[in-house]
Amino acid sequence: MKKLKAIVTFLFLVLIMATFSFSEENKGTLRIPIGIGVQIPFGDWSGSYDIGFNVHGGVLFPIYKRIEIQAGLGFFYNSTEGYLGSSPYKSKLTNLTLSLDGRYNIQLEGLKCFLTGGLGLYFGHVKTKITTDEPYWEVGSANKTNLAVRLGGGISITRNIEAIGMIHIIPDTNMASLGLSYEF
Repeated sequence: MKKLKAIVTFLFLVLIMATFSFSEENKGTLRIPIGIGVQIPFGDWSGSYDIGFNVHGGVLFPIYKRIEIQAGLGFFYNSTEGYLGSSPYKSKLTNLTLSLDGRYNIQLEGLKCFLTGGLGLYFGHVKTKITTDEPYWEVGSANKTNLAVRLGGGISITRNIEAIGMIHIIPDTNMASLGLSYEF
């Protein structure tokens, strides 16, 4: 946990220094993207849960010409159903995410693209229920917090709408997300 606190503290110090180290004329306006998408589990996690969905939002803060920093909040949901012996079960996995990403904007002949990457704290919760002769009863639930690496990119579809793809490298629960975002 000390390592995690040190990393988060370091990232926020870098953010503060970067924000104040560039001159005012290079800064743009603050933007607020919100979006929705699908998420696809892979690796060890892919056999356990189905494709899910996510909602996300954040604040994009330009710091220098094509470079921006995005602080974000996200919610990821996956579920699965199956059988334990002859009894059906349902399991739900949710992740609440706090993220800090850097973003590099690329301008190509009429096309606006970007590359992004950073770190996220994923607060996961798993809840499993099983049906027997009794009504549903909870078999188990667990909470886990993970530090993850986030890598991705996207492309502007219109002035305010972007398509985004990202890989979330989380211990034991890797996933890819694809979605659309609208900027205010």
